[in-house]
Amino acid sequence: MTKLEEIGTGPAVQPAASGEINTGHFPDAIIDFLKEIALSIRYIGVRDDYSEHRTEWINQLGLKFDEFDFSMNPEIVLSPASSDYDILFIGTDDTRRAINYIKQNRDLYRNKILICLARRSDPKRRAKLVLSGFDDVFDVSRTSPSEALARLVAFKKRYDHARMENTQKQTEALLLESIVDIRMLSPKQQIVIEALVFAPGRNASYSHLCSLASDTLPISPEHLKVIVSNIRKFLKPPFKIVSDRMSKYHLIS
Repeated sequence: MTKLEEIGTGPAVQPAASGEINTGHFPDAIIDFLKEIALSIRYIGVRDDYSEHRTEWINQLGLKFDEFDFSMNPEIVLSPASSDYDILFIGTDDTRRAINYIKQNRDLYRNKILICLARRSDPKRRAKLVLSGFDDVFDVSRTSPSEALARLVAFKKRYDHARMENTQKQTEALLLESIVDIRMLSPKQQIVIEALVFAPGRNASYSHLCSLASDTLPISPEHLKVIVSNIRKFLKPPFKIVSDRMSKYHLIS
């Protein structure tokens, strides 16, 4: 019987070889995801009575991980310079110490999945850790490797989705800035120009633009003309807004 079996995590799973996952233990959906995207862990642990328990538990995930002592310089152990990582494990049962560590070093682990590994957690401690910035708390005495891996995969998908959305927003902002001096526009003017820039064919009907720019009260086509006229003052060459005088505005260059 291993130490993990003694403390209640269930039957031990043989650690997978580097870069491999034990397919007999984890659900197929997780296996398929990890075949496409390899997750790597940076583990920073406190030396205490449960150090070996935590390390043994991490081994059962079958993921690549680098282990560092909590006392080492954070600028070294948190840096992705030598090898990048997706997940940061902080291993300690000292809630205050864990919270202080992440607060003091927040700039060093941006966009990393942040997990606290505990051995004697309770709802109050877990709530404090999550509210302080941890994505989750894994109690190695109760959380099975398969459950933990499922959560990590879910976190990774959400982080990747948020990163893609942020990249798209930055791209859209740069595109808008190349067309118009967006800082000079009112909120309604921004709505109208964004609708034109990102519409298929860069054209939109009067009725659609009126609907988008309306708030509590609908705006009229005449009001829309005033909005468009003001936008034209801040367009950058060679962009122009033209009307077909029937039903649509077009953004052309």
